[in-house]
Amino acid sequence: MILERGISLEFLKSFILGVKSTLAVHLFRTKVGHSLFWVSAGFLLLVAAVVVSVSFKNQWNYKTLKPRGQAGFNFKNSIEMIEAGSMALGHNAGVSAVCSAVSGASSGLLIESGFPVFTKNVVFSVLLGFLLPLWCLTFAVEGLGSEREGKTLFWLFSKPVPRSSIYVGKFLAILPWVIIWSLGGFFVLAVCAGDSGIFAFKLFWQPIALASITYASVFFFMGACLPRASLIALAYAFVVETLLGSMPGSLKQLSVAFYARCIMFQKSSGLGVVLEQGGGYGDFSQTMAICFMLGIALMFLVAGIFFFGKIELRGQR
Repeated sequence: MILERGISLEFLKSFILGVKSTLAVHLFRTKVGHSLFWVSAGFLLLVAAVVVSVSFKNQWNYKTLKPRGQAGFNFKNSIEMIEAGSMALGHNAGVSAVCSAVSGASSGLLIESGFPVFTKNVVFSVLLGFLLPLWCLTFAVEGLGSEREGKTLFWLFSKPVPRSSIYVGKFLAILPWVIIWSLGGFFVLAVCAGDSGIFAFKLFWQPIALASITYASVFFFMGACLPRASLIALAYAFVVETLLGSMPGSLKQLSVAFYARCIMFQKSSGLGVVLEQGGGYGDFSQTMAICFMLGIALMFLVAGIFFFGKIELRGQR
């Protein structure tokens, strides 16, 4: 019993020292100039250019909204017609007051509608559906994937520390880069959108950061334990997160983005804004969504530690 306790304490000490040394060595040695980084940076610039174009045209509102595929007045034209009718009916005080109240409330909606428009079209669709997974795999897959593909794992395994400490240390080394790149990209898009985007960033940076941690755990596992991890991670980002995440029913619950959207849905509902009808996002509270994402991150972290410890070194020298 004493011997077992002594071995456990010795292993724990070795594990902590291994994590500390791995983190210290690799925190500032993360590769930034690899191909995935430039691909993700290119998509960020592309989407930012589109957001700037929309902001320049002052279209982060419902002014041009009208029935899809139909001709007729848009939202702004309708309000102008109501205002004109209010002036024409000035002799009838009751009708004129009602028209003025409707047009005033609708005009206020136009002014304040930039936040839901930006959130639905950029944050909900583009950011969570495509950009965020791509940004996260940029650094997470390369964490141990570059060592695996470059056949340099032997030099990592030659250190007198447990493999689990190498895995955790490398994961902690890439995690700040993932979060900085994800939140930084979100902030760039928010600034390009103006006040509506800044408000969305202040409200949603926490679920974006939490989703980034979850994605980092998933993609780091792929890079450390699977061959051709970059291709598998890209397939996951395109198929699971983009396609399944946009499908109706319970299939979308297989995507990490779904739980981030649940948190955003709850936060927006508190402001009286309904971001999407019938998406199932109201079925999960913020606490449940956070627990699901943390559970996914922890599950892949534990699985990665286990499978990473089973890797054979044949051909790694």
